[in-house]
Amino acid sequence: MVSVYIHKLRNQNQSTDYKGDNPFDNLFLNGKPISELYSACDWVDNDGYNNFANWVEKAANNASK
Repeated sequence: MVSVYIHKLRNQNQSTDYKGDNPFDNLFLNGKPISELYSACDWVDNDGYNNFANWVEKAANNASK
């Protein structure tokens, strides 16, 4: 699983939104929030354009553990 924040991307009106909650904080596996297993990435701060494939690869590797 991959969670990506997109709050800093500009919309058609050139405005941005606030950073929402991590949806993985509210999903649990064996009593632990999934956010402890899978990190959330920020498209702008973590250079999603160049790193998205790496995030997907990392999530795939984590899923096989």
